[in-house]
Amino acid sequence: MRIAGVEVGTVTEVKPVAGGTGAAQVSMELKDEGLPLHEDAELKIRPRIFLEGNFFVDVQPGSPSAPVLDDGASIPVNQTATPVQLGQVLSALQADTREDLRTIFAEYGLKTLQGGGAEGFNRSIKYWE
Repeated sequence: MRIAGVEVGTVTEVKPVAGGTGAAQVSMELKDEGLPLHEDAELKIRPRIFLEGNFFVDVQPGSPSAPVLDDGASIPVNQTATPVQLGQVLSALQADTREDLRTIFAEYGLKTLQGGGAEGFNRSIKYWE
């Protein structure tokens, strides 16, 4: 858990919400420097590094004029957000479009980057317009 990029706590448990909605109940433990959280606090799950698969909870502690949350309180789902995963985006595309993307990425990776990863990517920038 982070507030303004500073680590202020940890996620202690993630369990699915009953009913198969795809939602989850996330339990967290905050350090003193992460307190107080107010009733209008917002929490967003964000990727640590793009495409890496690790995530953190970005906490906006809420406005000082709002009541402070008690220990064990819950944040309503409408004050939370999750990132859209690349797989979710791709699954929304038609099969032929997905195949075209595979071809583009394969050609880009093999020919443009020449197997150089980040260095190959950096070398390609001079050709962008």
